[in-house]
Amino acid sequence: MATIPTTTKDIAVPTAKLEDFHISESELPPSPPSTEDVQANLTALLLPQLSEKASINLPSDAAYKENTARWSETTFTSPTAVVNVASEADISTVIKFATSHNIPFLAQSGTHGLSSSLQKLTGKPHIIINLRLLNSVTVDLPSGTATISAGALTKEAVDAAHAAKAHIVAGVCNTVGVIPALLGGGMGNMISLYGLGVDQILSARLVLASGEVVTCSLDENPDLFWGIRGAGHNFGIVSELKVKAYEQINEGVHWTGTLGFTGSKELLGKITESIKEMGIGKGMGVMMIWARPPPALQPMIILNLWYAGNEDEAKIAYSKLFDLEPMMQICAPTPYDHVNDANDLVCEKGQRKPAYSLGLDFSQLSDLENVWEQWVEWSNREGAGHSVVLSEIYGFDKAREVDEGSTAFAWRGAGVFVLTIPIYASPTLDADAHVYGTKFRSTLQGAAPQRVYSNFANGDEDPSSLYGGEERLQRLRALKRTWDPKGVFSWYNPVC
Repeated sequence: MATIPTTTKDIAVPTAKLEDFHISESELPPSPPSTEDVQANLTALLLPQLSEKASINLPSDAAYKENTARWSETTFTSPTAVVNVASEADISTVIKFATSHNIPFLAQSGTHGLSSSLQKLTGKPHIIINLRLLNSVTVDLPSGTATISAGALTKEAVDAAHAAKAHIVAGVCNTVGVIPALLGGGMGNMISLYGLGVDQILSARLVLASGEVVTCSLDENPDLFWGIRGAGHNFGIVSELKVKAYEQINEGVHWTGTLGFTGSKELLGKITESIKEMGIGKGMGVMMIWARPPPALQPMIILNLWYAGNEDEAKIAYSKLFDLEPMMQICAPTPYDHVNDANDLVCEKGQRKPAYSLGLDFSQLSDLENVWEQWVEWSNREGAGHSVVLSEIYGFDKAREVDEGSTAFAWRGAGVFVLTIPIYASPTLDADAHVYGTKFRSTLQGAAPQRVYSNFANGDEDPSSLYGGEERLQRLRALKRTWDPKGVFSWYNPVC
């Protein structure tokens, strides 16, 4: 087996500066074609090259609206067309066509990417490569592996694992693309049992800007394998991932609970102290939600709890939270393939949802009190009453067993990831939402370094906040220069 260094200090990293990615005017491709030319070329020239099940949606087609709907309307970019690919070869063909015609493109599966960096596509003729037809997931429990295709959603992957009496590490939102979530880090309840999603990846197939398909693993292209595990969207379109699969726990029946508390800063303090006292042990996970649910629309603190075991064990593990006497309790044994269902409402598509996030140490959980009043004031504003704050609180002991330098994911030291999501319908609130969101994030950060989970990034942060310090960035930029020298894959949270 080939060996790779376990820390970035072991690497002789070529210096890669931002200007290294610039090209002279003589090297520039022709000006981008017009929208009309792109649409005509797609239907006349590209479509005949694609597989039988592939298709193209133009804005006049009925399927266009469905296939461009996004979790947040702030990331809708008015694409010129949607190309619904049906094979890995289709992905390669579309990429080669787009690059040869100087057409920017963006791949999508669950359409939950929330970064404002996507807005740079707005006003440019560009295409969406829709991967949803590539949604197969196969689980081979005897070998301890699962193979996930490019467009599969979290729910589809979890369903396949459950049917095979297995567990895999995936996110907590059913409708998120499972591969993009894993490439960014792979947060989710299961990390307390098995570690981060990036640590589950055994190999990947990527379609590069040239259309070439390459495989990366510890044995093959190990430098690229390091980079995709934490910054994978910078180097190509991942057409397939092979990940670890585990034998199911408790015959696939877990426990979930939803506890509701009247919202107040004082009670928030009691909740955070109780969570800190009990700790987040193996097989535990907490999603804290601040919301104004109907019909009263008054502030509430909602805890979605997960436990990999039976109800009696769960009640003991979370006893300190039950001791606070929540006004609402909905608890039940839950099959593994339904443990994320309590988060479905937060995961619905539509409305404007610019998100602002920060990673905290577990010991900093009480700092949430510093931003409670900011959220209360903002969410009390007309048109902003659906705005929420999510705090994902996981057990990171297993994740920290892996050397911090072994992947491009930078923030194993954090244990809490907080994001405030202003939710509203009218673009007239965009500027005020940004003022609120940045103030919320700045207050929560204080004087500490900014640590941002790339899947939760707003897009206004410095890349070092997403990918670690300068040493990590230099290594990622060197990889970028090798694997995507023209910056084709740079629309979503680029490393440079």
